[in-house]
Amino acid sequence: MLRWRVNQLAMRYTLAGILVLLFVASVQGMALAEEKIVLRFMSGFTEAQPVVYREVEQLLRLYEELNPHIVIEDLGRVASADELLLKTMAQTPPDVVKTDVPTIVSFTTMGILEPVPVSLEAVLKRNFYPVAVHALTINDSMMGVPIESNVTGIIYNTRLFAEAGIARPPATWEELDLIGPKLTRYEGNSIARAAISAGGTWDFDYFLMASLFGDGGTLVDEQGVLRVDEAPTYTTVERWTNALGVKRYMAFGHAAHFLKGEVAMYFGEPYWAQSLINNNVFHEMATTVMPKGTVSSGATYRNHGYAVPTSAKNKEEAWKLLEWLATRKIDGCTPIGRINSAMGSLPLERSDITSSFYAPIRDFMNGFIAASEFAVPNVTWLRFGANPRPLADAVKAIVNNGVAPQQAVKNAATAIAAGMEDFKKK
Repeated sequence: MLRWRVNQLAMRYTLAGILVLLFVASVQGMALAEEKIVLRFMSGFTEAQPVVYREVEQLLRLYEELNPHIVIEDLGRVASADELLLKTMAQTPPDVVKTDVPTIVSFTTMGILEPVPVSLEAVLKRNFYPVAVHALTINDSMMGVPIESNVTGIIYNTRLFAEAGIARPPATWEELDLIGPKLTRYEGNSIARAAISAGGTWDFDYFLMASLFGDGGTLVDEQGVLRVDEAPTYTTVERWTNALGVKRYMAFGHAAHFLKGEVAMYFGEPYWAQSLINNNVFHEMATTVMPKGTVSSGATYRNHGYAVPTSAKNKEEAWKLLEWLATRKIDGCTPIGRINSAMGSLPLERSDITSSFYAPIRDFMNGFIAASEFAVPNVTWLRFGANPRPLADAVKAIVNNGVAPQQAVKNAATAIAAGMEDFKKK
């Protein structure tokens, strides 16, 4: 009897011990299940861009569903490169940041960005437009996953061309000079409606650079040597000053008139689709490459990138997210392609243009896609600290202030050279 009672007690204590162990294991398992990785993702978009923001948020929530161990905190965007730098230095820095090429160049020089993993870079090189990859490649390393995609070209109103008896957009600068006055409406000595808008003053330098490449020139060569004060630059400057000041068929601004269908052409970029798609003249619009110069048609390209700071806490998971955004096909389109289509931006992955997401703007993109095949990305000059803005200012000085072209170009070369020297000191 005594032995039986002892055995019973032993069994009870053993059972109790097992139950305790099971309870502890269960609690620990629950704790582990609740421990999720929080990815701090600076998408670059806020509710101020509702269409794009909704698309981004929908995709991020989908990624969380597919990866239950991940929670993504969308940090939106910052106002400046300095603010972004402070964010990367914070105690809880972003795991992914979205920024422009000048900032990526600066941060790469400072050594605070991780290069894209070699395996992902290989996929992007295989599937993306080459210019998009080139635009984020610095010192032979790709420093971000492309997002947004813009290239210079001409948007034109097919109705206004037909009404003027002009069958197609100008293929050369000589043709543009010929049809420009015919498409311009003058009131006395003033231009009431220009044939073509030179865009806004903030992005004029990109169109000017495109023409410079078409005339066989460049801002800096591959070694970073300044090449402004040379014959192709003077040819390009003369083209623009003639159109703006001598022949007077081109003007800055006029965006509102273009949106109303009152201006025939606009030096623009793909993002204009955002403004045009809900406009009642969108069906009249088409796109083409910029007029051919002395050598070829020219185009300049710029994009943004999603980059991973060296201070990021979750680098491996950050790259997994970026790989998914850039390569996973959902309903025939990459997530980044869906975001770009919502922005009215060019596709990055070649086949995305065939997806339903691009259907509303697919035809509108034709001219820009053609231009992207030979466009020169802005990293080509930004990596040397060369800023083309003084050259744009030189054109304005000639037209508005009567400065001699040779002096204006030399002033621009001096200003660009000074900026490059400052860049070297940073």
